[in-house]
Amino acid sequence: MKQIIVVIEPCFFGIGYIKAAKAIGIPVTVVVSSPENPEKYGYEKSGLDIVVADIRSAEAVVRELENNNLFGRIAAVIAGNQFTTDIAAHVAKILGVRGLPHKAALRGRLKDLAREAYAGAGVPSPAFARIRNREEALLAARSIGYPVILKPTDGASSQHVYLVHNEEKLEAILIPSGL
Repeated sequence: MKQIIVVIEPCFFGIGYIKAAKAIGIPVTVVVSSPENPEKYGYEKSGLDIVVADIRSAEAVVRELENNNLFGRIAAVIAGNQFTTDIAAHVAKILGVRGLPHKAALRGRLKDLAREAYAGAGVPSPAFARIRNREEALLAARSIGYPVILKPTDGASSQHVYLVHNEEKLEAILIPSGL
């Protein structure tokens, strides 16, 4: 029985993994949150096995892989985008197959954990603060000094990232965001 690679929720970035695996003859199964995703991202005619699962839950992904009789055939689990990195690592760990260590995956996706790891290893990094509300944001910006960059810890593709030059601009960003 030939082993396969599982790619979780491939989108624009994950297509390269699929092409590379297919180029060397490794079958790929994709796990998607919606059956429309292959068409949406342009791999619907790739001849891939597709499994639909709740990609927010490693346990749900594992359950669907089992329901599709894939246990024992999976060689590795790969995230097809940044948002599924930690889920893919968790699935790989549950299945006992190759994949990123879960802690590394979290650090790769969650910027605050990455910054803490850099600091712990003595790696230089710009000043940062984790904030939860308006008051913490204002205090952190004053402490760090303007300009500051405001960004979610778990975002991707520079979504909701702001270069803020002064307190007035920071307030203007914080009010609509609910902080």
